[in-house]
Amino acid sequence: MADAVRLMSIRKGYDPREFALVVFGGAGPLHGADLARELGIPTVIVPPNPGVTSALGCLLVDVRHDFSEMFGGRAADVDPGEVEDAFARLEAEARERLEAEGIPEDRMTLRRTIDMRYVGQWRSLAIEVEGPVEGLDDAVEAFHREHEREHAYRRDDTPVEIYQINLQAVGETRRPSCPATSATATGRRRAARARCASPARASRSRRRCTSAARCPPAHGSTGPRSSTSSTRRSWCRPACAARWTSG
Repeated sequence: MADAVRLMSIRKGYDPREFALVVFGGAGPLHGADLARELGIPTVIVPPNPGVTSALGCLLVDVRHDFSEMFGGRAADVDPGEVEDAFARLEAEARERLEAEGIPEDRMTLRRTIDMRYVGQWRSLAIEVEGPVEGLDDAVEAFHREHEREHAYRRDDTPVEIYQINLQAVGETRRPSCPATSATATGRRRAARARCASPARASRSRRRCTSAARCPPAHGSTGPRSSTSSTRRSWCRPACAARWTSG
């Protein structure tokens, strides 16, 4: 699991130590603290109902369509008007598609990107651009910066070429409001003590087992502690601190 996180972060130029780890799924919170410790991630966030997070996301996710058009040529030689015309064609198609799915204009978001690369490269980077396109100098400079961030080098003297024009069309889904847990002192319960097997060792050790539903916001504790709910079990390892929050 740690290697998978490294593949999605370090390989793309992001340091996982600068982020928080959000864990979901029935078993995600059980491994979150150990995974964060191995990667040097300072904070682990467990959603209220991580066991159903994926299913909830399928219900609430925005509608999204991706459109693209091949567009070859060196950035220095390309006519910005032709690039703008290509984006206009994609945007017309995107609006028609979203309207057919019942998305009104005020809930549509269109994001433009241009796939760019150095001449001779086969791998490109998607560079976001604002419309209308009147020039490509800013996009080329943004490409140099993004290439340096992701690959640790840049070649300002090497020509940059456009590979493809992309448009991401998003239709916002209306989301219901979820009530926050009220922070009342009466919700606090004494943690039950039980003899439980630690996930880190086969031998049995004494640790605290807490029902997540009985912990009010701002309730905190230190490991070793196991917190359970109807959809998941969380493990707070020794030398770690846990805190329940609302929101």
